[in-house]
Amino acid sequence: CAMLVKAERHCKMRRELMDSEVITIGEAAEFLKTSKTYIFKMVREGELPVIRRGKRYTRFMKSDLIAFLHRHRTEAMSAEEIQQ
Repeated sequence: CAMLVKAERHCKMRRELMDSEVITIGEAAEFLKTSKTYIFKMVREGELPVIRRGKRYTRFMKSDLIAFLHRHRTEAMSAEEIQQ
C-alpha cells in the first residue's frame, strides 16, 4: 500500500512537471493541433500568455496551453447550452 502511495505521488509530480514544461511555438501549435499563425494571433489578442526574450525567443508554458483549452471548451459548452 505504501508503494502505491509513493508511485501515485511520483506520477502526480511528473504530471505537474510536464504541465509546467516550457515549449516552442511549433510544439505549442502541434499540442493545440493548429498552425503557428493561429498561435501568434492568439498571442496578439492576449488569449495566450507568452515568454519572450528578445525578438526571436518565444516560448509557452504547457500549463497555459492547457488552461487555454479548458477556457475555450467551457466557452463552447456554454454557447451550446444557450442555443438549446
